[in-house]
Amino acid sequence: MGMLKRIISWVRGQRRSPFTVLRGPDGQKVLVDPAMLEYLESSAPQPTQAALDSVMDEVHAVRVFKDGCHGDTLLGSDVLLEASEPTDIAALRITMRIIDGPGGHCMCFGGPTLEMLSADRSRLALLSIHHGLAIRWNRWKDDARLIDGRLLLEWLAKRGVLEPLRDFEAEEARQRQSQQDWERWLAAMPSALLPAWSGALGQFGNVDVVPLLAALERGMPDEGARILALLEWFGTGAGPWSGFPTYEQAAEELLLGFSTARIIKAVESTQLSPAQLEGAARLFAGWSFSKQRPQGLRELPETLRKALWHHVKDTQDDDKRSRATRAFAD
Repeated sequence: MGMLKRIISWVRGQRRSPFTVLRGPDGQKVLVDPAMLEYLESSAPQPTQAALDSVMDEVHAVRVFKDGCHGDTLLGSDVLLEASEPTDIAALRITMRIIDGPGGHCMCFGGPTLEMLSADRSRLALLSIHHGLAIRWNRWKDDARLIDGRLLLEWLAKRGVLEPLRDFEAEEARQRQSQQDWERWLAAMPSALLPAWSGALGQFGNVDVVPLLAALERGMPDEGARILALLEWFGTGAGPWSGFPTYEQAAEELLLGFSTARIIKAVESTQLSPAQLEGAARLFAGWSFSKQRPQGLRELPETLRKALWHHVKDTQDDDKRSRATRAFAD
């Protein structure tokens, strides 16, 4: 049985109905599943190192299960590792250092899960690992933040359980790349937008373009210069033309405030930089342009169409190539 099927089976087996309707502080109704409702209703104490240490004092062996757990229920039976050597347990204990107090509440069931066993092989605790950052124990209300989660994942990796550390390092790499993409995006932003940017940036990367447009018009009176600056900005994103960071939509929205003819006029007024070519190709081949201006591509001069196709045709990004083919090569 797959992980998702096991979770669904567990939810269906609860006494409560699958979902409960709650009313939030703002009066809005929300649906919560049994696991979230149990968490919200919990009066358990918050994590402490002292409580964890008291259990570790009794640990003589540990079994590592591949999947997560809920309370005292394991969500899978695959055992990845069993360790009982005193040196292994002592090394594990060193990794189990936490920050006292609430460490948030991850929305997943975690995994892998450590089953702590006593000298007589009775279960002392189930501790699920959450993304190498925290551990969850049903004696605590919230998750416990690990002081150095990598140490715990390295303990597992040294004993043959490699995937958690690999996933952790892959996520670290993604976060580094996201930060680099963000910094490059800010560096490419037209300087006229800088004073308004922080106030326009909302939750989850959403951007209010109204104050940005006003700032751009004040700082760059020439319309052609504004369009070229925005194309440069739009062409300096993370790379994908779909599945890109939400904040990149700001440049596209601002560009779509100009008519297609005005954009073409600005593009034809100068020799475009690689970033401006990328921005123009991304704009004209994009989903928003096709939906808002279904006949807009007919306005593109053949020379511009060829230039944009030449810019994109050798890309290794299948989605980008597919969009460019439909827009410029057909």
